[in-house]
Amino acid sequence: MLSKRGLVLRMFLAIMIVSGAPASTVASASSGPSRSATPKPVGLASAESDRAVPAAVGDRIQRSTARSRDLTGDGWPDVLARQPDVHSGALWAYTHSGSAQGNVFSAKTLVGTNWNTMNWVGVAELTGDTPEYETTAEQPADLLARRNDGALLVYPHSGTFNGTRTWLDPVVVGTNWNIYEKLMVGDVDTDGFDDILGVDNADGRAYVYLHSGSFNGKSTFRPRQYLFDGHADINEWDFFVEWSREDPDLAGFNLLKGDMLATRHTHKLNGPDTWDHSNPWTFAAGQFAAATTHRVFLMDVNGDGRNDVVKSTPSGALLYYPFRGWGASPALGTPVQIGNGWLIMDLIT
Repeated sequence: MLSKRGLVLRMFLAIMIVSGAPASTVASASSGPSRSATPKPVGLASAESDRAVPAAVGDRIQRSTARSRDLTGDGWPDVLARQPDVHSGALWAYTHSGSAQGNVFSAKTLVGTNWNTMNWVGVAELTGDTPEYETTAEQPADLLARRNDGALLVYPHSGTFNGTRTWLDPVVVGTNWNIYEKLMVGDVDTDGFDDILGVDNADGRAYVYLHSGSFNGKSTFRPRQYLFDGHADINEWDFFVEWSREDPDLAGFNLLKGDMLATRHTHKLNGPDTWDHSNPWTFAAGQFAAATTHRVFLMDVNGDGRNDVVKSTPSGALLYYPFRGWGASPALGTPVQIGNGWLIMDLIT
């Protein structure tokens, strides 16, 4: 069995930091991020962390939260994806049909253009305190994005799914975020707001930035708290998963070995002991190797309240692995193909 430190190093890649003041000018959500020039932030860790987008096919960089949420308000999680060669980065929403059988997605809707100006995109609950369950009572997800100059922006959901008008004008909540190559969000302290978990590439330490409970520009998140000594590796992707309900568990994919590890939340924020590393769950090696995996994301495809694992393949197929439970053997069911043509997307969440 892996030691606590060993599992921690496997489970965490890298993610982010919150700092800086709100910008004085914001872009219109109706046309996507602004293409206007902004001053380049100082303090970048390296040229590698400031790489240009869009991503090339086969690039292993984790460019999204890789966790789907409800974008339409119907209680079903939807998928957000970027197509870099259309509209200078077309952002598409694939809405859930309400069925896990047959056509899982009922529509493809353009929700933004010019999104190649962003090198990371995610969905989160940042502007309202709502239940963690995907239901019609839950507020649709806000949009979170990191611009190429390192600014992090939140696009509040308008409350109505309406194409390029779905999200309101963005608010800058931080700058200099390009020193973190990977980002991940989840409600670590289970207060109804998503927090930010990050591994500092400079010192390899992981920190959590708790949501303040108020959406207020640079004051949205509290000062960071140390969690553990982390690790950055582009061959590993790490996500928050909702397998214990209300508490974000952790799942890590090793693209070299093709295996997956997961560990449960302990129901309290407690530094390195926030997650129980004594009884990790392992999925068979080879299923998520780089040779067969282009992108990985999490989505409650079948509506049972727990995230399933979905991956796109180098051939463009979309495969869905139903999560069967912590005590199940195997914990992930037999994959089912639910789509084609996804290789054109360089970011899926």
